[in-house]
Amino acid sequence: MAHDVFISYSHKDKPVADAVVAGLEGKGIRCWIAPRDIAPGSSWGQSIIEAIEGSSFMVIILSGNSNQSNQVIREVERAVAKNVIIIPFRIENVDPTGAMEYFLYSEHWLDAITPPLEEHIQKLASTIKVFQEGGKPAPSKPASRPAPQPENTFTRLMKRWWPLLLTFGLLFIVVIIALGIIFLPKLLVKDIQSTPTFQAVQSDGAVITATPAGPAATEVPQSVFNVIGEYRTSGSAN
Repeated sequence: MAHDVFISYSHKDKPVADAVVAGLEGKGIRCWIAPRDIAPGSSWGQSIIEAIEGSSFMVIILSGNSNQSNQVIREVERAVAKNVIIIPFRIENVDPTGAMEYFLYSEHWLDAITPPLEEHIQKLASTIKVFQEGGKPAPSKPASRPAPQPENTFTRLMKRWWPLLLTFGLLFIVVIIALGIIFLPKLLVKDIQSTPTFQAVQSDGAVITATPAGPAATEVPQSVFNVIGEYRTSGSAN
């Protein structure tokens, strides 16, 4: 029997899939669903391939179960290859991941998370009718990720040159530290060697050398005088 819609689902979500089939066929939209429409004795894989190729639409019962189902992912991949219109019918608050995200990210989504389920099935039927009439309904779900904003020139340059600038900065710091280690001891030694000294000559010819204790020591030590002789006058004086 010819059909319009291929129903892709995880076997764990079969009650919801059966409800979707009943609602769509009640609106005159013919559905194909396994295992109901696989003829006895037929190859399961071959029947799936032929059913997808003969469909105009694929409705995916999107849930955590189907998100991890390899069978559903293969069916979606086949539908994409055959240009079948894909309509994810999301029954749980989950986003597709991995290969499923790759195939469904840009598709029109219908959310059926909140009850009653029947209202969402009616909306699904209306959406398929609009597609059949050549229209394109407005998406009911915004993209799960915002479109990336173009980077300005400064940001691009910083991303490109930041590692190089960081390397030169670290190298500059290392050079400064190395120069400090090499030249600082020499400067200290030179400063010590240039400390001023003061000399004074005593009356007996001896030289006294004095080094100030600090910057404030600027006075020259006083000379020491000794008695060097006598001078006799009318009196006696030393």
